[in-house]
Amino acid sequence: MSERAVEPDLVALTRRLFDAASGGDFDAMLRFFGADSVWDVEAWGLGTHVGPAAIRRFLEGWIGSFDEYHVTVEEVVQYANGVVLAVATQHGRSAHTPGEVRLRYAPVFVWREGVAVRVTHHRDIDGARAAAERHAASPGEAMSANGDLLRSIFGAWERGDFASGIEPLAADIRYSAAQPEGQATASGRGEMTRFLRDFLASWDRYWVELHALLEPAPGRFLAVATQHGRGRDSGAETSMPAFIAIAFRDGEIAQLEFFYERADALAALDGEL
Repeated sequence: MSERAVEPDLVALTRRLFDAASGGDFDAMLRFFGADSVWDVEAWGLGTHVGPAAIRRFLEGWIGSFDEYHVTVEEVVQYANGVVLAVATQHGRSAHTPGEVRLRYAPVFVWREGVAVRVTHHRDIDGARAAAERHAASPGEAMSANGDLLRSIFGAWERGDFASGIEPLAADIRYSAAQPEGQATASGRGEMTRFLRDFLASWDRYWVELHALLEPAPGRFLAVATQHGRGRDSGAETSMPAFIAIAFRDGEIAQLEFFYERADALAALDGEL
């Protein structure tokens, strides 16, 4: 007689994760995450953290900032395709802050084979319910943790926050950006960071508006966007199209290239990483 795999109780798994958080048991919490798991707290401007080491650093910094900390869970609802919505309140007390800090929020979990591949935290409860229903109805979207990570990064870029999204970049990332004089290139995360610092210094404000995110091949994305900027010296405002080739390798972003033309971005996605 063949054995049949038993589906995990995702509501119970989610509650166990909250219990571990209330107990400050980071080892127990990290058992629920895989190498490419994503912890998204971008709704509070706290970034997106990928992988157990980065998630642990965030959790230790956040929970560890309180002398007393626990979570009360109001509800946990399981949807289709491994999607779970929770509504909860974090409670914290610190000797440095009078009174109790309370934060009511709604994380949306995407579970795969007992692993939380993505946890996205929402301020707005109704918005979280809508997101959970959308993910449950579109399993391909829910499964793409890389796509969700990119949407979070673009959300930060639209606010002009280009510090977000650094952690998922591969050390040897291939980066390039279309310039009027030609394609500017940078090899590796350090060189890319220096290029961006010099580039952003010429703008009083610069941001990227995402219009569409396509995944023509697994782990390879084409972002259709518009770059907006206001010159630091001139004050002139400008907008430019951007077709961005993005590719993942081993859970990290190994390619990030901005082009003026869609065909150029698609051609770049065909290259070896």
